[in-house]
Amino acid sequence: MRGRWVRVLVVVGLLTLTVVPASAASGAVRRGGAPCSGKAETSEIKLMTDWYLWAATGPFAAAIEAGYFEDEGLEVELLPAPDPSAPVKFTARGSVDFALSYIPEVLAAVEQRIPVVSVGTSLRVLQSATAYWPDTGISEPADLKGKTIGVTSDLQTQVYLDALLKAAGLTRDDVTIVDPGFESTVLLAERKIDASAAQLVFTDKVQFPNLVGDTPDWFLYTDYGVPSDLYWLLIIANSDFAKENPNTTCRFLRATAKGVDEYISDPEAANELIASENDAFSLKAHTAMGEELVDFWKADNGDVLKQDANVWKQALKWARDLGFIEVTRKPGAYFTNRYLPSNLK
Repeated sequence: MRGRWVRVLVVVGLLTLTVVPASAASGAVRRGGAPCSGKAETSEIKLMTDWYLWAATGPFAAAIEAGYFEDEGLEVELLPAPDPSAPVKFTARGSVDFALSYIPEVLAAVEQRIPVVSVGTSLRVLQSATAYWPDTGISEPADLKGKTIGVTSDLQTQVYLDALLKAAGLTRDDVTIVDPGFESTVLLAERKIDASAAQLVFTDKVQFPNLVGDTPDWFLYTDYGVPSDLYWLLIIANSDFAKENPNTTCRFLRATAKGVDEYISDPEAANELIASENDAFSLKAHTAMGEELVDFWKADNGDVLKQDANVWKQALKWARDLGFIEVTRKPGAYFTNRYLPSNLK
């Protein structure tokens, strides 16, 4: 561990983690050259996470702690999302360079001609689910009829719930929906809602036992109409930024890939950092959630960050069949592997 943290600031509610970069890598940028073939076009990078720092952002914390971004001539700021819709919005208007988001958000953005593109996938396995307590009379999705469900405003949760309800022969008219914000787990733990559509199995296995000493059951969305190989967490960029800064984008991804390996093999430093900046969970809880994610960063063949066009084709067909989007373009309109370093392609 190199200990690259130099200051921690709170700026209008956003936690900013800043690393002092080393001198940029040498080499001129060649027009049409391969990504990473020259020095970074810009060294100051803002990355908006999908929430606060937590296990899902472990590789980025690990890359900072190990100095991998610094090695690429990059100064990286991690900005927690102020609300679930912020990552796409901030990326589209250029307020951040990269963000963590989800396939439904990218599908909707591209349909609306918002200039974002997925340049890599970090967590490759979708574990999103509706959680419920079996002792409330719920055992199958049809039992949600007449129940109160916590549904956050992020698009992925909205769409996944619609898929679940459709599979059960229900519509939103059959349930009562409330927006729990970021408190869905607490509200379900306290039995203030009957079910929560905004849950992640890997976090629930840690959080609920800590809160109430029990674990709910889940309707995993991939069991109810959502494609089973859908990626969960994406790294998105402003399309124009990526085109104008191919070396920066490639170097950012190369450092991130090293951060994945670091977080898998030696997560202690990253988890300690995460826990110091996100006290919603203890270090033990952060560590436990990270352990639940060990198998989700890489594909079975070892691919990291690389995206498969077939996954996007299935996502597009599913979204079109669900009525979530009307226009489908070629997968290349939504994602690209062009900025990955050559060893990851």
